[in-house]
Amino acid sequence: MKKMFLKPWAAMLSFLLAPAMRFASQDTHMFELFTDNVKDRLGEHPAHSLLAHMCEEEAGSGKGVWIDGISAKDCADASTGLLSAKDTLKEFNQLTAENKTIANYIKTLTPFMDVSKQRTWSAPSLIEWGHSFDEDEGWQHLVDPKGSVMNAGLRKIFKGRDELFLAGITAATVSRKSTDNETLHSVALPADQTMDDMVYADINVDSLPSMICEKFDNVWYAKGAPIYCAISATMARHFRKNSRNQIHNQDFVRSYENFMQGTIPQIDGVTFVVMPNSMMASIVGGDAIDSYVAWVPQAVKRIMYSGFKTSTGTSIQQRDEQIVYMREKEDFKRIDDLGVVVGDIVAAAQG
Repeated sequence: MKKMFLKPWAAMLSFLLAPAMRFASQDTHMFELFTDNVKDRLGEHPAHSLLAHMCEEEAGSGKGVWIDGISAKDCADASTGLLSAKDTLKEFNQLTAENKTIANYIKTLTPFMDVSKQRTWSAPSLIEWGHSFDEDEGWQHLVDPKGSVMNAGLRKIFKGRDELFLAGITAATVSRKSTDNETLHSVALPADQTMDDMVYADINVDSLPSMICEKFDNVWYAKGAPIYCAISATMARHFRKNSRNQIHNQDFVRSYENFMQGTIPQIDGVTFVVMPNSMMASIVGGDAIDSYVAWVPQAVKRIMYSGFKTSTGTSIQQRDEQIVYMREKEDFKRIDDLGVVVGDIVAAAQG
């Protein structure tokens, strides 16, 4: 009797919950389509982040990590000499007792260099984008690969990456400690890493690339490494104009297509990446009207705390409102100052 009494209630409950379960299942399916849509566009979006792939990557965790590095100044020259002149342990053992000194024993040892590691402090930043919509608007505009809303969200994420990169690489100071000095202290970008002010009229194929390359000539880890330089769209136009027929539009990196196709151009050893004027304006200082920053990949770290994620939910505050959310946690840090140079463009030559 008891089981028969419960069956009608169970049937009624199932009937009442069925619409909600159908809607929940539909929303789950649409969110999966949205997530797949985002993943498909992440690697091929025309507004893909350019700068985030021009450095080395490292995993981060928690609320912050120490990033190890070795200063370029700590690279000693290799020991050289004729092999026949090298002392061996066998020869040492054949010496008379009075000649078996510590100095002669050290001559038999393999040379080594004790380097001083420097540690740069990194803390995560949140790059996020969200969108809310009601049931009338629906999911269709989000699951459409050409949908404007989803594409706007990805553009915001990519813009956030590049802005975070520029802020990290051009930071006036970074927090560091070393094996020689365990006290955390602020380290300023050395004055030698700032180029002399230039005017647009002086930027050509014979000037700027050579000046940048010369800065890296004495940085041991820069040998054979690519040299990148972020410039504004305005600077790129003047560069091309002042170099007459030597430089063309395709000689600059302007989109992620260059990376997808493996066509990374160079101008006299430097790859120039064209960024929006507004981004480059964020690092302008003093009386400058424009700026640029050059680096080698080993000098900058991208610290990944949390990979790109998407999520969805329902807002309690607004009736019938759905929410989609994209976010990632990362940081960009200059870990070796000698691998970065910055410069300003001024309206007129300084007297």
